[in-house]
Amino acid sequence: MKLDLSYDNLNGFIFSAVKTLLYLNLSHDHLNGALPTEAGQIDHLDTLDNSGNMFSGEILSTLDNCNTLVVLVMRDNQFQRPVPQSISSLRSIEDLDLSNNNLSGEIPMFLEAFHFMEVLNLSYNNSKGMLPTEGVFKNASATFIAANNKIYGGILEFRLPKCISRHSKSKGAIHKLKLLLSIIFWASRSGSCSGFCLSMLVEEKESARTNIKFHG
Repeated sequence: MKLDLSYDNLNGFIFSAVKTLLYLNLSHDHLNGALPTEAGQIDHLDTLDNSGNMFSGEILSTLDNCNTLVVLVMRDNQFQRPVPQSISSLRSIEDLDLSNNNLSGEIPMFLEAFHFMEVLNLSYNNSKGMLPTEGVFKNASATFIAANNKIYGGILEFRLPKCISRHSKSKGAIHKLKLLLSIIFWASRSGSCSGFCLSMLVEEKESARTNIKFHG
């Protein structure tokens, strides 16, 4: 049985009323709040599309019950927190789209073991850490990670930094120090340099010295 209620401007949906669906599309229906736990308890569900709503909070921990899922689309919502461990049970997944949310944390290594995965889209989130290199991550044309600015590593085709450089923090501290020195220099020439300026200079010197020592 298939049920497509996309673009129907629903105010709510009772997931418990549909226990035997194969296909459920609730995209672009202005649904909000937490995704009900019942959504992860639909027997034999093959495709679940909740994209383009305003769901928030954590992605369902009950999704591990949906081990027949082949397509899971939750893009364009407001989901937060890391990708949950419950998704590791969805070994039949071929298409997983979690793009354009507020997901954080590291991209889970268990996604490497999804041998049937054809498309993985994690773009436009707040993920961080090392990008896995096995499974679907070996194919840069099937894995989408745009606008996750704290990700590093991965295969060469992703053109990511090998690691997150802390040297840039040192450079930032040195730049601030130079700027402050310039301000104090010109202020002293005009006779307006104060003890406050000098205390700021001492703080910036110590900060820059600490960063350089730590990263050098």
